[in-house]
Amino acid sequence: MSVMIYDCFPFFNELDVLEIRLNVLYDIVDYFVITEADKTHTGRHKEYIFEQNKDRFAKFLDKIIYIKVNDFPDLENSETSSDGNKWLYENYQRDAIMRGLKDCKPDDVIIISDCDEIPNPEAVKKYKKGICSLMQLRFGFSYNSIYVTIPFCRSPKICRYKELINPQKKIKEKDKKYCLYSKYGLPTYLRFVKGKKIKNGGWHFSYIGNLENIKYKMHSIVEQQVNTVNKNNNKLLLEKIQNNEDILERGDIFANLEMSNIFPQYFIANIEKYKENINSNNLVSFSRAMWQHRVYKIKKVFKCL
Repeated sequence: MSVMIYDCFPFFNELDVLEIRLNVLYDIVDYFVITEADKTHTGRHKEYIFEQNKDRFAKFLDKIIYIKVNDFPDLENSETSSDGNKWLYENYQRDAIMRGLKDCKPDDVIIISDCDEIPNPEAVKKYKKGICSLMQLRFGFSYNSIYVTIPFCRSPKICRYKELINPQKKIKEKDKKYCLYSKYGLPTYLRFVKGKKIKNGGWHFSYIGNLENIKYKMHSIVEQQVNTVNKNNNKLLLEKIQNNEDILERGDIFANLEMSNIFPQYFIANIEKYKENINSNNLVSFSRAMWQHRVYKIKKVFKCL
């Protein structure tokens, strides 16, 4: 029996990013396991956005296993601190991925990431065995605005099903606080397992969409310490995005990349469709952005920032 590939991720409201992901991976993935909750990560009621827009994704439905999550544990009876409770909704939704993997065989390939962390199909093809980290380029607020501060993301994982349920690795002590309500052998735990790096692992397109969707996410994320006072100021938010300023006020620096083959082929071929979320100001090459990253690191070492 041939090995199956399952691409698994929680969904919030990232409709355009989801469309890109499904198109990029459809030909090499056997199933997409998508979990969607009726609550935000802060516990507020949320509509099932994917279900409401299912017609838009009709051509992909034959490969989609869609799981609605509405059975969260009762926080009032939890022994976990109130500070830890905030991770319940995010982790529980992600771990509900397991409900879509009931027919998996030990050697089936499992990809665990967030919806906006799109795996590179070429990296998936290279995978052989073990727990690996898909090293992805990080973009924020615009499809081509790369993080100069930390341009790579290593959270997305790829492994075989037998390694998901029994990773045989411990996570770092400092990461345990992010795994509350999860446990060994579940997707959230796997996110924090150190894996062998696979370069050119994909693209993390974070906080991309129309302004209302961005604001909705800002109100809904777990990390409310970065949910700033600017979240209700439309004019200021738009100005910050256009000027490559971090609307979450974390001190991140961005560079706007020219279109090149570092982006998904589907995205380049359909760029007109997504042009509203491309920042055309002060475009630079990818190599120039990486040079800026190296300069940033040197300055940070010498505390010249």
